[in-house]
Amino acid sequence: MEKDLLEEGDVSLRDEEDYIELAESNGFDVIFAGYWLDRGGVDEKMKKYLRTLHKKKIVLFETMGADPESEHAIIGFANAAMVLPEGNTVIGVFALQGEINPALLETMRTMGITTPHSGPEMEKCAAQAVGHPNKVDLEKAETYMKSFSEKCQRYFV
Repeated sequence: MEKDLLEEGDVSLRDEEDYIELAESNGFDVIFAGYWLDRGGVDEKMKKYLRTLHKKKIVLFETMGADPESEHAIIGFANAAMVLPEGNTVIGVFALQGEINPALLETMRTMGITTPHSGPEMEKCAAQAVGHPNKVDLEKAETYMKSFSEKCQRYFV
């Protein structure tokens, strides 16, 4: 199934110019904006992209080391929505756990202070995130997409 998900509509954003190119494509009814959660917010490249959207229906898709059903995930969606210019409508959200980059973990360990992004809580999240996304995560994403697609056709397009 992982292969099927990647083959059906795989979009790879290599650098900032790719975000801008997509933002200028006005022929879409719904925009899926995917990003990794960076200290409780949207990563910088996605912030730039989100700020270019106007009068769009948007689905926010975030990956994170933390539990995707946690308060941290909800705050991430709220922070992403605040980046959007007025006139856009968030019509869906989906979060998926992902393994934290070891280099990022090491940087976070050397911060020297205890925050939700360092110390014991970070170590617990990092340990739980190893191996994600896994087959079950990808099945959840596929189920969400099928369900969302049906609802979108019925209510938003």
